Amino acid sequence: MQSALNQVLTTKSTGDRFKSYQALIDKSVASSSDLKTIITHLASEEVSTKDSKPALAYITTKLGDLSNTDCKDVCRWAIAKLESRVMLFVKEDGSFKRECAMVLQA
Repeated sequence: MQSALNQVLTTKSTGDRFKSYQALIDKSVASSSDLKTIITHLASEEVSTKDSKPALAYITTKLGDLSNTDCKDVCRWAIAKLESRVMLFVKEDGSFKRECAMVLQA
């Protein structure tokens, strides 16, 4: 997974990078560990916020496809990973917190 993520960074067009991230996310919905790897990558400083924000937003749209346990686990992971850069990811952080709260209420 990490090599595929690193390869996305070499793509020149922002639109093409998003499509690549989107494809990786779609493949990873069945694996919470792969989603965590993607989130860690997107939250890192080596990835532009122009690329990471839409990809993180896309992940939040896929959380409903996970089991409640996996959804909660991925959301908590994302919140922890975004914590150090929360001022850059306010909306995305809020989306993960909202999804986690909905699972906890269920």
